[in-house]
Amino acid sequence: MSTGLLGLASFTAAADVPNPPLPNPIVFVAQMPPMRGYPSLNDVFTNHLGGPEQAPRGSDLYILYPDGMLKNLTAAAGWGCTQPICATPGSSGQAGYPEAQDPKGNLGGIAVRDPEPHWNGQRLVFSMIVGSPGRFQVHDWRWQLYEVSGLGPTDTPVISKVPNQPEYSNVQPSYLSDGRILFASARPQGNRAYLYPQHDEYESQPIVSGLYVLNPSSGEVRAYTHSPSGDFHPRVIADGRIVFNRWDHLIRDQQADADLFQGGGYGTFTYASEAADAVRMPISGTHEIFPEPRQQAYINILYPGSNMVPHAMNLFMPWELQQDGTTLETLNHWGRHEQMSFFERSFNDDPALVPFSFQAPMRPNQHATDNFHDLRELPGLANHFVAVRTVEFGARGAGQLLFLDHSEAGMTPTLMRSSAATHPNTFGFRGDNDPERPGDSGRYRDPAPLIDGRLLAAHSPETRAEATSTNPTTEVINGQTVAVSNPSNRYEFRLRLLSGTPGDLAAAGPFLTGSEGIRKTTAFWRPDDLVRYTNVRLWETDPVELRQRTPPPTTQAPSIAAAEQAVFDAEAVDPVSFRSWLAERGLGVIVVRNNTSRDSADRQQPFNLRVPGGVQTTSVNPPGAQLYDIDKLEVLQGDLVRGKGGISNPLPGRRVLARPLHDTPFPDLQVPGFAGSYPLASDGSAAIIVPAQRALTWQSLSPGGLPVVRERVWVSLQPGEIRVCGGCHGVNDTDQAGNAAAGNSPLALQTLLQHWKQAAADLFNDGFE
Repeated sequence: MSTGLLGLASFTAAADVPNPPLPNPIVFVAQMPPMRGYPSLNDVFTNHLGGPEQAPRGSDLYILYPDGMLKNLTAAAGWGCTQPICATPGSSGQAGYPEAQDPKGNLGGIAVRDPEPHWNGQRLVFSMIVGSPGRFQVHDWRWQLYEVSGLGPTDTPVISKVPNQPEYSNVQPSYLSDGRILFASARPQGNRAYLYPQHDEYESQPIVSGLYVLNPSSGEVRAYTHSPSGDFHPRVIADGRIVFNRWDHLIRDQQADADLFQGGGYGTFTYASEAADAVRMPISGTHEIFPEPRQQAYINILYPGSNMVPHAMNLFMPWELQQDGTTLETLNHWGRHEQMSFFERSFNDDPALVPFSFQAPMRPNQHATDNFHDLRELPGLANHFVAVRTVEFGARGAGQLLFLDHSEAGMTPTLMRSSAATHPNTFGFRGDNDPERPGDSGRYRDPAPLIDGRLLAAHSPETRAEATSTNPTTEVINGQTVAVSNPSNRYEFRLRLLSGTPGDLAAAGPFLTGSEGIRKTTAFWRPDDLVRYTNVRLWETDPVELRQRTPPPTTQAPSIAAAEQAVFDAEAVDPVSFRSWLAERGLGVIVVRNNTSRDSADRQQPFNLRVPGGVQTTSVNPPGAQLYDIDKLEVLQGDLVRGKGGISNPLPGRRVLARPLHDTPFPDLQVPGFAGSYPLASDGSAAIIVPAQRALTWQSLSPGGLPVVRERVWVSLQPGEIRVCGGCHGVNDTDQAGNAAAGNSPLALQTLLQHWKQAAADLFNDGFE
């Protein structure tokens, strides 16, 4: 194997130095370009797969010093392949084929990604795959967490595997304020291996199941979220919150729709439960109950005469958590009404319900976008972010850079602003035969704002969709003819500093790794045929600035608010003891103070609401709008019960479907005949014990059991968490009647505590199913 800037015996070489020089070293990944389209490690989802097709071997972790010197950290630490063909020898290998040897012994090739510095600036955590298959070997390769220290120009780097981590792909790690490691993982919900891998809600492809925190010393692994379609890029920001982006995609199964209504061949079916030996049921239109169907034709078949409007949602929004995993919500409650440009109303027979448009009436944030990826906080400018807006396919997670400002904790989302950093035409791509678009300076990913105010990113000048060619050939190895792929790519990401004015920033100045960049020649098995990269220029991705930073304050769940504390006091229940009881059983509580209170911006779902015999909240505009009665709140839990590939020989893993709440200790509190539903108190409140670390959603129901207002995202709680909302959906500034968010002491919580005092001591000492 050979390199461009680096010889085999040398780990440093001169690169071009920008003017002024970089303020601190930059650690980045020199990555072998992808050899296929989706899915690959550069895509925005299903990027955690570790096979050689999805994660080509041959990448390295590099550090660029301010004086322009480069060091290959992984090679200097003795990791990586230097043989003609990188492979891990095994019993199925054939004698005579070249085998990989490196200083660690028979490791084969490596792939690296996602470096993130510790607060002290002396070490980093990153993800790495060690090894690649010998010919005809099949193996489930998984990303694992490693740390590297010894980062100075004259130091010898030391790389060590993080102990006690889950034995699944663990990616996009970062540090909490106390040094524990936060990461996204493919570990299945509840750590039940037979549910692996979790399938997303869109393509039914493997996806990370949520965020986890690892204490390497104690070995404690804690699930922080359960996300049906994935959480990505979690990081602690200056005020101590965890900020990340989530794929919000709470819709019905489009693969099942294809099988049901179009004669598709996905082989979808439904498990009767999450049990390993659950009965497999042929697909039926009655198996999905939430949310609405995706197309009008499906509504007409399943619910003839219904007033439902088809529901589809596919966006990536910024989310937040406290460092103890509590209070999961969109960033400052920023949601579809603050981010998107358009979405439909829920019913077609109520003229007061209208489709949402960000220009009717004029929304304060007049910049609309469908996604935020890879949010990075600007150093020295707390709660201001740079992020990536990209299409799902064909762009390798690259596109336009955006700013998101005024995101201080507690700030109303109506005052938050998103805006363009690079030109809008850097989003998407032009057709192969179309002319260049004005202002399109290429594609950007991995933004890295620097302490001196400059912005660094990985940039490709190509303005068309990414394309990978295999350029097939054959070679004779040991007398056998072997098929060989020689991948080449349109995109070529290089580290560049950006300059210009906001809205038209563009890559400028020298390539930070020199005009030639970093080149490498290597080969590995796929495993049946050979993949060969010859003097290829490596992609430069995942840059991070290496500097010492003050750890942010550690954040946790807020104290119980006065309205709820008054209920605990009245019932003589100690909140600490109640929370401990919940935590020991893996439970939490959701409290909604007034389900008739709705945010004033939401005119897409019913907003004049009444609890029969109790509270009602109505808007004077428009006058005479329909009044809806609601008397129940149905909670739905995300169960992994949708299979794919056919009943007789299903593919591994399952997809989430919404199911009426059943993991609860007090089913007798539910409304008879309405599974998962709980009565609303006369003040509009609901208080319900729910499973923790499990995706949840809910909807209010009419006395006849028809859905009225539906939640549009999944949330999850931590064990022992008591989560309080003022209304549904919650109020940002005022509700539909012009009132502030509900502040009543919820009667439903009083009912729950009374029941708990009577029954809890005898229930579920051994858990529940």
